[in-house]
This record gives sequence, structure tokens and C-alpha cells, in this order.
Amino acid sequence: MNAFYVSAILSLTVFLAVSFGILAAYTLVNAVLVTFGRQTRPSESKPQPVLMARNAQAGAD
Repeated sequence: MNAFYVSAILSLTVFLAVSFGILAAYTLVNAVLVTFGRQTRPSESKPQPVLMARNAQAGAD
């Protein structure tokens, strides 16, 4: 019975350590993206329409 408790505690410890590491890495990556991600983007401007009506005809005649 003692071996069961030791293996359960060891498994729980490994699971919690891995979970904490994943959570810490996720938090760190998000913090870096929030801190430095917006500075490289150009200022928000009015989006240009992609499909515009033009006066020129498409034909070559």
C-alpha cells in the first residue's frame, strides 16, 4: 500500500509540475506579445475597399 501512495504522489507531482510549466510558458508568451506586439504595426487607418467600380473598360477595343 505504501508503494501505491508513493507512486500516486510522484505522478501528481509530475503532472502538477508539467501543468505549471505549460501555464507559465503560455503566460510569458502572451505577456511578450501584448507588450511588444502592437508597436510594430502601422497606425490604424481606414481600410481600402478591395472591389471598386472603375471608369475604365476592361476591353482592348
